[in-house]
Amino acid sequence: MNLYMTSVKVGKQFKPGMNTLPIDFSFADEDLRATEFTGCIADGVDFNGADLTGSLFTNGFFRGANFEDADLTDVDFTGSDLTGANFRDAELTGAD
Repeated sequence: MNLYMTSVKVGKQFKPGMNTLPIDFSFADEDLRATEFTGCIADGVDFNGADLTGSLFTNGFFRGANFEDADLTDVDFTGSDLTGANFRDAELTGAD
């Protein structure tokens, strides 16, 4: 699993220096509403049960990522590669 972010904003607070996260990284059950994962390479990352309402996952790579049981209401995946991603039981209302 790889995770590289060119731009990460958590809510309204910019988080610089988050270019790489450890291998086996998990966002499981985290509150990540309105977070930007713009240009992120996050193949295989675990978002199981996370609240990602209103987040941006644009122009990134989320191949094999686990979004099972996640709240993806109004999430934007425009331009992202989601090959093999798991969306089982995820809330996808308004997701693009």
